[in-house]
Amino acid sequence: MDEEIDRLVVSVRADTQGFARDVADEDRLRETLRSLSEEVGRRLRRSELAGRTVRIKLRWPDFKTLTRQARLKQPTDQDGEIFNAAWELFGGVWRGGRPVRLLGVGVSELGPKLRQLGMFDRSWEHDERLLDAIDAIRAKYGPRAVRRAGSLEHGHDHERDERGDQDPEDPALPPPARG
Repeated sequence: MDEEIDRLVVSVRADTQGFARDVADEDRLRETLRSLSEEVGRRLRRSELAGRTVRIKLRWPDFKTLTRQARLKQPTDQDGEIFNAAWELFGGVWRGGRPVRLLGVGVSELGPKLRQLGMFDRSWEHDERLLDAIDAIRAKYGPRAVRRAGSLEHGHDHERDERGDQDPEDPALPPPARG
């Protein structure tokens, strides 16, 4: 049965449900992509999965929708790696000041979390411990317990305006494999 479930989960994604108003502000778009990347990373870690392809979805005010994707060198569940790929893809299609109606981030080519270790690069270990701690705090106190300062502007919570208080549990994902 677990094998059947694993075949059904082909990607993990997070979308804005559309901005309340079209957004053209680069900082706000960057923070939205960062927030979506963090959500995707959290879902991947919770399911003990990693993905190799990062995909963005972008909708303009005229409802024309674009998708772009990039294949990473190795599978990841790390928020920063997902965000960096998403931001680069976004930068390839967005021109400063052009309003955006909807953003989405997803990761596909899912499999077990494996990392090809570099001889001297151990920076990922620090990131992994930090993300595990953030995930544990959010699991205990809720998804909004830890947020980036950039998502708050003068006491205004953009993330809540754009995505609402979504349930952090995603029933589409299988529970972590135990063994």
